Amino acid sequence: MLDTPAENWRETINSNRHIREADRLAHDPVPRAIRKVLESSDLDLSQLTECLKRLPVRKSIHLETKLHKVREAMNKVVGQVWPSTFAKAKFKSPLLILDEAHHLKNPATRLASLFVNDESGDDIRTIAGTLDGAFERMLFLTATPFQLGHHELLNVIDRFRGIAWKEFSLEGKNAFLLEIEKLGKTLDQAKTQSRELDRCWQSLRQDDLAGADGINRSAEQWWQDVTSEPTTKSERVQTVHRAFERACQGMKSAEIPLGKWVIRHLRDRKLPNADIERRLRHAGGAIAGEADGEEGLSVRGEALLPFLLAARAQAVVVRAGEKAGRATFAEGLASSYEAFLYTGGDGLDEEEHGTTTKSERVNSYVKRLALELPSKAAYARHPKIAPLITT
Repeated sequence: MLDTPAENWRETINSNRHIREADRLAHDPVPRAIRKVLESSDLDLSQLTECLKRLPVRKSIHLETKLHKVREAMNKVVGQVWPSTFAKAKFKSPLLILDEAHHLKNPATRLASLFVNDESGDDIRTIAGTLDGAFERMLFLTATPFQLGHHELLNVIDRFRGIAWKEFSLEGKNAFLLEIEKLGKTLDQAKTQSRELDRCWQSLRQDDLAGADGINRSAEQWWQDVTSEPTTKSERVQTVHRAFERACQGMKSAEIPLGKWVIRHLRDRKLPNADIERRLRHAGGAIAGEADGEEGLSVRGEALLPFLLAARAQAVVVRAGEKAGRATFAEGLASSYEAFLYTGGDGLDEEEHGTTTKSERVNSYVKRLALELPSKAAYARHPKIAPLITT
């Protein structure tokens, strides 16, 4: 392979008698744009060449040790060569389809910086803007668009700024930027109204839930009664109802402009060709046979301390508001121990895992939480996982 020109690699690989028909390459393993850069005199490949020369040619008892050292050296060199190669390569395509697009939520990451070149950190400027103007259209796919904060969602949409505007017009780009700015203000307003509803809701008291007959009803029955005759309720309840109406209006106002950029697919509520509900909602306690009402799952035993620490950290985040960032670790712990570790338990501020918590106090709680998790053998005893497994 090393003695064969890169443009002939596909033919060389496919002609090998050990290659199965299903494994034969349909395209060149080295794209033409990359090959052109690698064969140019603009790229220094001397360090990579030296690494390849160090590959052992004979089997010995030290083979694994030698290979390990060569792998480390090659990873380091390739980490330097690849960004330079990618930055010099020129790509053009009528369409880009990008899956897992929620990873674009942070403009300062390598992936997000590929599409624009004005927000990247110094460590990634080598490849910043490489794909700016390379695609006429873009389609981003993600299964979790509404788990993003709305500023993060706007950051993802903003990557559309990197399309080939020459195919349209400069005025089109300016109009796009103005539209995204306006969308941001609309989402900000909706968020403010939602927070106001949350604040008003916290002011409710137990006696506000009682009807005219003094009997407490379920949350659904109580709210239905409030919306039907709000003026007959206490001032606190009326304040909540007014905040609810404003929040609904804010959400509807945000849905219209957001609908231009986000196409959401929802499955039918019933299974195909059947009158069976796709999903049946049960409160947590009902899954474990602990309760028939709205009570959640019990947290006890070895799970108690991690959940108490998570609750404490979450309270700090809520009090600090925007300054503390977004705490995805609480969502992870509520799902499973593995999900907690994936969303930040093994290190905070990792964009790839979505943890954007900034508070040092919160970080200290979460790190202690990670230490208090049970052993891997006990992960199945998570308060939510155990009832699901046994039922």
